[in-house]
Amino acid sequence: MKSFGRIVSGLALAAAVVAPVTAVAQTEDEPFYLEAVIRFTEGGSAEKVERTYVRDEKGGTITYFRGPNGGTPYTIEVDNVVGVGYYPDGELNDARDAFEMRKFRVAAKAFAPLVKRYEPYKGMPMSPYTEIAYKHVFSLQESGQYDEAMTAWSELDKSLLSDYQKGMISTVPAWVAFQKKEWDRLVTVCEGLKETEKMLPLGADVRISYLLGYGYNRGSKKDAKRALFEFHRAMTLDAAESEEIVYDAAIEALKIYERDEQVKEYFLLEGRPEFNPNAGYTIPARSAAWIAKMVDSQKPAGKSLPADYLRFLDVYKSFAAEPTEEAAADGE
Repeated sequence: MKSFGRIVSGLALAAAVVAPVTAVAQTEDEPFYLEAVIRFTEGGSAEKVERTYVRDEKGGTITYFRGPNGGTPYTIEVDNVVGVGYYPDGELNDARDAFEMRKFRVAAKAFAPLVKRYEPYKGMPMSPYTEIAYKHVFSLQESGQYDEAMTAWSELDKSLLSDYQKGMISTVPAWVAFQKKEWDRLVTVCEGLKETEKMLPLGADVRISYLLGYGYNRGSKKDAKRALFEFHRAMTLDAAESEEIVYDAAIEALKIYERDEQVKEYFLLEGRPEFNPNAGYTIPARSAAWIAKMVDSQKPAGKSLPADYLRFLDVYKSFAAEPTEEAAADGE
């Protein structure tokens, strides 16, 4: 495809030709034509700009009509296209809005029919199909519809996606293992992703650590330290990426700390004369206290710290009240 700097996305090109209008409405019995303004060359001639109603793209050829009701078909070779401006689609805009608001179950339902509708145009420059197909799979994943996400992910031509998009939905098979509680497989899949996907987006990295936390905590090769490491990463890599993950990772980490023998020793000795604030058993207790304080103060996903872990807030207060070395020196 020839280039004139960039392929125009949205209505910048369309606005230069005609006033923007809404997408052509169709009933279930009417065909869908993708409304676009295409700038192209033809047989070495000067550039042309034409408002089109595209039927499909096959084998590098775009077939279109000049009116919304069909008629005589015309063709443009993709290699001759130098710019495309797509007209707005109300249903697509609604799906995008739901996605941006993180209403992923709503978004998944909204994107589902659009995947089929836009598939004939997936070979067009800057085709909306790529965005639609990606956001459909991601919305299914994020809304916990893992089997549906796996089906859509398997059918998707991932060569159309950007590296970021591929990375963000590379975790779909791992979520399926998570749903089925196949913990050992979950570890294998996630560790495999870390080895094969060298440039994973931060959001995918967060999810992989979260899933590995479960895998190492519940699989046949239990490793509490590794599970805590992964849950800590999931909490701190990017707290804004998914507050649900931050909250759940925090609670799972607190469950591990609750079972820790040193933490048990801390609470057993707390308040007694033999309690040593510098002993090793204070280290995991302090770590748990930090997590409890984070959940209590930030309330990720709008959720409060469960009552079972409120005692860790007292641990936090006791250590927060300790004088620092600088303060102790000033008092001498």
